[in-house]
Amino acid sequence: VIEKKAKSNEMSNTVRYVLDFLRCQAGWTLNFILAHLLFWLYGYKELRDYGYSNEQGPNGNIPSGPEGSGVVIITTTIMICYTFIWLHLLYSHEVGKATDIGIEDEDEN
Repeated sequence: VIEKKAKSNEMSNTVRYVLDFLRCQAGWTLNFILAHLLFWLYGYKELRDYGYSNEQGPNGNIPSGPEGSGVVIITTTIMICYTFIWLHLLYSHEVGKATDIGIEDEDEN
């Protein structure tokens, strides 16, 4: 009974931690989600179909590679950067501390 209670309390602490993080870091979470959507919807499709090469697509264009549109490298870079930032924020988050955006509640004048 005590073990179940301890596991339940640990689970609720984890859920509380994640929910507090999502509340405090909603903007970064949205950036993280959108970066992954961009990569998986656009970058991965081109990477899967053409690889990272100068091979021409069906319309005579070069969809990826050094001379291509850049969709693979740009979406991959954005996804990796936002993933590292989001994971760093998740790891360093302190429960109950909202992010300070530099706006005071009351003027000091």
